Amino acid sequence: MTSDPVSTDTIKKLLPDAGSNPKIIQLAGDASTRRYYRVNYGSVSSVVMSAKDPVEVTNFISMTNLMKNLGADVPTILGADGACLALEDLGDTLLQNRITGMSQSQILSEYRAVVDDLVRFQSAVSSFTNRSNPCWGLSFDVEKLSWEVEFANTHFIHGYLQIAPRPGLMEALAEEWKWIIGDLASEMETLAHRDFHSRNIMAIDGRRVWIDYQDARMGRRLYDLASLLLDPYVALSPGVIEKLAEHYYDRLVENGDAPWDKARFHELFDLSGLQRIYKALGTYGNQTTVRGVDVYVPYIEPSMRTLLRICQSRKELGRLSGILHELFKSSI
Repeated sequence: MTSDPVSTDTIKKLLPDAGSNPKIIQLAGDASTRRYYRVNYGSVSSVVMSAKDPVEVTNFISMTNLMKNLGADVPTILGADGACLALEDLGDTLLQNRITGMSQSQILSEYRAVVDDLVRFQSAVSSFTNRSNPCWGLSFDVEKLSWEVEFANTHFIHGYLQIAPRPGLMEALAEEWKWIIGDLASEMETLAHRDFHSRNIMAIDGRRVWIDYQDARMGRRLYDLASLLLDPYVALSPGVIEKLAEHYYDRLVENGDAPWDKARFHELFDLSGLQRIYKALGTYGNQTTVRGVDVYVPYIEPSMRTLLRICQSRKELGRLSGILHELFKSSI
């Protein structure tokens, strides 16, 4: 879609070399309210982000600098003006696209590199002493995780599935989430990207560039790992997930940085995955029923099946498994 969303004067401020007649192309959006545009001028192109508030741009710059200091490969900022920001053009190849058509061994190799990036990032967080950025004071605490569960209840169970659960079922569901959330919120081990998956990693010239990290907050180490490996956008096989999870754990052990034994590691991975995917279903439901965006619909059923698979794999999740089966039975 071609449009002219930002003034020529703004483009000149952001990109002084763009000339007087740059070509501006609106890019496909995500679940946020931000808009992105590719600006082509001669043989060069850059991307302009347009936010609703200049504060968003200020926060994005601050988070970008922090992520870079923590060793993450993030976009280079080219300029800022009010609520607009110019970034290097990372192309259009997401990790999701890059692995299309790859063999299982190639996918494993590709994802091992991403897992290694995550391990290095989390190691850098452990030794980072400048905690002035506001993100260090935010966390996946009981309040935040509980809000995310209620968000999913509202926008997925009631909004998207449009079912009226029998009396007592939602209360039983809340009891199960209470102990899961309590466990997950009992430790804040690292800075979590918060949305670490194949659509937020750009593949360009051998790089694996992280994007959409502006809402990072403290949480469990395994939050981002579960987000990456249980990502419905690529639907990795259980065998690949297991190998990559083991690779992550082995790397922590090698670094002397594993805070749990292997049994506890797998337990926290599963619980993190449950919470993360349930929240994602809330986002898919909200985008579909409230914002009228249907691009997430293909990922809803795979997400539900992943939730059920995790529940069925652990004895302590038997009650939750039964509740989710009852809620999902008319949709899968």
